[in-house]
Amino acid sequence: MKCYIWSIDLYCNETWIHATHNKGMKANWIGHVLRMDCLLKHVVEGEVEGKAEATGRRVRRHKQLLEDLK
Repeated sequence: MKCYIWSIDLYCNETWIHATHNKGMKANWIGHVLRMDCLLKHVVEGEVEGKAEATGRRVRRHKQLLEDLK
């Protein structure tokens, strides 16, 4: 029974440490990005204006129909 408890406990601790390490790395990364003056900072802060253009077969077909109607 002791071998099962120790192995489960060690696995849980290792998983918890790994998860908290990843969260810390993400916090360090976002802090680094927010200190810089770059496009990624503006995107994260929501300062980029405009909208993404939709692409795909349906959009191209719709644009082609509009051009044909002109």
